[in-house]
Amino acid sequence: MTRILALNLSLLAVVTVTACRARNDAAHSGAAGAALGPGVTHAVQQSKVAVPPGSAAAEAAAERPVHLAPPARLAVLADIGKALEKPFSSPIEAQVGKARVPRQLKNCRDFLAVVDMSPTAESESEWDNLNDEGVHCVALDLLRTARPARTSFIEKFSLGKDSVTKLPADFDVAIADETVAKVAAAAAKGLRWKDMGGGKKVAVRDSATIEVETKNDLTMLFEYARADFDGDGVEDMLVRRDYAVHRGSYRAYALLVVTRTDAHAPLKVIRTLSATK
Repeated sequence: MTRILALNLSLLAVVTVTACRARNDAAHSGAAGAALGPGVTHAVQQSKVAVPPGSAAAEAAAERPVHLAPPARLAVLADIGKALEKPFSSPIEAQVGKARVPRQLKNCRDFLAVVDMSPTAESESEWDNLNDEGVHCVALDLLRTARPARTSFIEKFSLGKDSVTKLPADFDVAIADETVAKVAAAAAKGLRWKDMGGGKKVAVRDSATIEVETKNDLTMLFEYARADFDGDGVEDMLVRRDYAVHRGSYRAYALLVVTRTDAHAPLKVIRTLSATK
């Protein structure tokens, strides 16, 4: 009996010491957490887990977030839905389809519903309004496809005084058929915008807007966003181009997606969009 009693007392002592140590460890952990702030202890424990290079987690951490510039009129991509519902400054009286059915367009949601039906307008002012508002709607629609890029070769490029020496010939506006062919041929040869002539004068309006003027016309460029728009993981830039002649009423609006896939390659246009055909 004496031996059994002694053994039980020894076991009780061991259990007591173990419990005390557990309480002390918990108290120390809680004190550290309280000192560093809620959740910090957990974060410190997680930080010890290394992220293997080349893993999906590493690639996600290295992604370049979508950048929205002020001309896009969006704070975050989640605001696109609201932007599509925002009323135009005035409703557009348009005609759609081969039968030219009258359709009043009040916002971008209305416009995008008929964009594939060749919308047009009877008056010159309504036609201009249709294209001006419409190209912004097309931009919003494209931004719904924007994704973070894994890498960028345009991070050091921005719209500025030297843009005409860096942007491709595609930025020259082609009006007549022969001009269209000329611009296409120049772009295929890798020529720059300045190579198209005209004595271009550049004025920087802000970090996302420049004006390029010749004796005959004025082109305004607006950076809308930087993101991966074609799914190749490389960052692209979405630029809006507004064009007007000095003597006359001709105006044109377009979106150009610009990128480069190599650090030493020239900038190139990979996509051009407009509001009407």
